[in-house]
Amino acid sequence: MIKLTTAVNKYYYYTVLTQLRFTKIVNILFIIQSVGLGLVKFALLQSIFLFSQLIFELPSGILGDLLNKKIVISAGLINLIISPISIYLTYYLSEIASFTTLIFAFILEGLGNALLSGADDAIFFETIRDEHQEKRYGKIRGNMQFISAIAMGVATLTGGMLYSINQIYPFLLQSLTFSLALLVISSISNQKVSQSKKDENLIQNLHNILGVFKLLIKSSNVFFLFIYSSIIAAVVNAFLGLLPEYTAKIGFTPTQNGGIFMLYSLIGGFIATQAYRLSSIKLHRLILIILSLLCVSLLFQVEGNKFLFLFGIGVIYIILDCNGNVTFLGK
Repeated sequence: MIKLTTAVNKYYYYTVLTQLRFTKIVNILFIIQSVGLGLVKFALLQSIFLFSQLIFELPSGILGDLLNKKIVISAGLINLIISPISIYLTYYLSEIASFTTLIFAFILEGLGNALLSGADDAIFFETIRDEHQEKRYGKIRGNMQFISAIAMGVATLTGGMLYSINQIYPFLLQSLTFSLALLVISSISNQKVSQSKKDENLIQNLHNILGVFKLLIKSSNVFFLFIYSSIIAAVVNAFLGLLPEYTAKIGFTPTQNGGIFMLYSLIGGFIATQAYRLSSIKLHRLILIILSLLCVSLLFQVEGNKFLFLFGIGVIYIILDCNGNVTFLGK
């Protein structure tokens, strides 16, 4: 067990460690260039990852009520420890075996993300509440967004640099950071919950799930928001997943790739923390601003200069990164 003082500090440490995704931009480079799989197969793997995360999202929430949240989070972190190593090992396998192993690794990552989703925030809220700091939780969550953006930015730069030195380093380091996150979770005291409380939480969880489906059927606004959010999530993942390979094609090294995405993450994270300021803007004006920015970015992309292309792509990246925050401003 490790001692990390307050629950708030543990929350910050855990967030940094779980956001240090060193393989974020090198996965596609490794799978296409080193393993030898095509772009279509990588896109298929990305789809498998997203579908596995979606499928396991609901069961993971129920498991969080049936079991101790600490157990569920630990299981998710173990999956995320195994996944990067499994991806790297495909370098030594045949094409058929490597693709099968990659499917397994991407499913593991989707399952791991689903097990962490919501459960980690819930357990840290409980520990923060036990230390009588729940009134600060809103501010703490705001800090988390910026900390996450910094951690992701540093990870993309570092991952690209390490990949240039030795391909195994980003995968090993990512597994190590999730192992440290597991130690942070192990330092949290078990929350004792009675069986009757567990049953009550499970019933409430099922009621909430059914309530969401009911709202989807009855409310056109909620249904539109669901479809809109799903499309944005799909576009963002496809965009982030495939872009590093293209930037490598036009002449950027893995280290430069990492620096580019670090800059995007930092700018996007800062703007995302200020998204609440857009609540005073009328919806039609907000849509007009977004469409204007998209048009400007497209103009830069048709230019032959690769740096202008990156500027245009950066505008799109930031719009997509912030769009989820804008969606829930109550417009």
